[in-house]
Amino acid sequence: MGVTSPRDMGFLLEQIYRSKAASPAACQKMIRILSHQYWDDFLSYAIPPTVGVASKVGALNRSRSDSAIVFGPRPYIVTVYTDHQKDQRWEDDNEGNVAIRRISGLIWNHLHPERPYNPPPDARKWFPTGGGVEGG
Repeated sequence: MGVTSPRDMGFLLEQIYRSKAASPAACQKMIRILSHQYWDDFLSYAIPPTVGVASKVGALNRSRSDSAIVFGPRPYIVTVYTDHQKDQRWEDDNEGNVAIRRISGLIWNHLHPERPYNPPPDARKWFPTGGGVEGG
């Protein structure tokens, strides 16, 4: 199983965004693939649905992570990892999932005060479902 750091993921996403990780065509293809993420309930959750997000989610029992390129009016790259979580449930309200969503919302609303976004209260009922590597 691959392991990487938040700094390395941020650097990789920046290189992809700037078309320096590989050829421009390959970088565009990587962005397209990352833009079709099934698990869109982490960083993407707190970003308006009309804004493009290219992300890579990771999850283990004791950790959650998401790294993304956000194509908003002021594009940015964000990487959030959790580790050593006490809450190891594979539920949408897992403490790591909640923390990543909150951090994402804080970043979006700070960088885009003219376009504040708060997900609808019932958005959780539409979250993707399924197990993880260790989950089930």
